[in-house]
Amino acid sequence: MHHQAYSFEGKFNFKDKENMIIYLYVSCEETGYGLSFLSSFDNGNSVSKEVVIDKAKLEFCYPSIAVSKQGNILALWEESVDCDDLEKENANSVIKISISNDLGETWSNPITISDPSLNSQNPKLISNTNDEVLITWQTGNGNRKTLQSRFSYNFGKKWNSINTLVKKENYSYIEYNLSH
Repeated sequence: MHHQAYSFEGKFNFKDKENMIIYLYVSCEETGYGLSFLSSFDNGNSVSKEVVIDKAKLEFCYPSIAVSKQGNILALWEESVDCDDLEKENANSVIKISISNDLGETWSNPITISDPSLNSQNPKLISNTNDEVLITWQTGNGNRKTLQSRFSYNFGKKWNSINTLVKKENYSYIEYNLSH
């Protein structure tokens, strides 16, 4: 088994709990990949039971997390194309999210927020104290690249339509960062 660990740490006060540490990690087993969640309320001395958010034969990349002021958690990741499927028609990576409304004990079914007809990669997310969430990612095949985004005013309950921010020809990659 192979693990890629990604974590988000912060000091939060949710439901009389503080110093919450959140772990979102990707595991690789012979049967496929898993995206899992763990949390701790005692500075990492003990952790919650593992909760599997998603499983697939495909690789999960670039996981990240946003936490709302009410303690809701939004997980974001890229579900990548299996290397064996790269040459197949419509074999595209997609950007997915899942939301927990109970500090990570349960998660919504993952939804794809990118256009599945396009190869979407390198997702990034930013949120603020007003529960607004902006997600951006790069799409494209070959040397044609596009930067796209989606925005939510209510921490992922509803999303605006996909917005194309930048289109570039003859680029292999668009580098970008988000900040507030």
